[in-house]
Amino acid sequence: MALKDTGTYTVTAANSLGSVTSPEVMLTVLFPPSITTQPVSQTKWAGDSITFTVTAIGKTPFSYQWKKGSADITGATSDSYTYRNINYPADNGETFSCVVTNTDGSISSSPAILTIDAIKMVAAGNANSLILKTDGTLWACGANFFGQLGDSTTTGRTTPKLIMSGVSSVAARYEHSLILKTDGTLWACGYNNCGQLGDGTKTNRSIPVSIATGVASIAQGMTIVLF
Repeated sequence: MALKDTGTYTVTAANSLGSVTSPEVMLTVLFPPSITTQPVSQTKWAGDSITFTVTAIGKTPFSYQWKKGSADITGATSDSYTYRNINYPADNGETFSCVVTNTDGSISSSPAILTIDAIKMVAAGNANSLILKTDGTLWACGANFFGQLGDSTTTGRTTPKLIMSGVSSVAARYEHSLILKTDGTLWACGYNNCGQLGDGTKTNRSIPVSIATGVASIAQGMTIVLF
């Protein structure tokens, strides 16, 4: 049954002696909203803006009410909503949803989650950078002559490349890098002419190697490592 079927109906019964028609009855077809495109979870930098959209079908017109968490957002009453000046950490993990309503009913969208990219710390080597995000991912860029970026190559990079996840702290000095993971394991890569990577060799490493466990903090000099 479709919305176009709304209207008045009668039935006529007939036999050999004649016919009779019933009184008119009104059929009203309800067509409450149904969401066909849900708001999409997104990752943004602190200070950015983010736009969520929703698409629905059903009997028009629709009304819209966006929510942040469980609270209505004042003035957010169209099929899209732009949230500006994202604040870290307050907005990290916040949910946004939309209630779509018509005369026949209402429906709430699935929540879209806002994840904020933020920098926890940066360590700078001789000509390379290690960038640790708040989500525990480690990114690296710059010179990579000895594999100090830890990306399994010795190719320099002009844009940050994802190296690993689950990282809690980093240190960089000269041409080698130290990576402390959240499980307390310590990893190292790069130049190793004096054995500064602590892996029992003097072999340069372009892939981080595990060198210790139960580590709480790290520091390094040009050719030494302290933990």
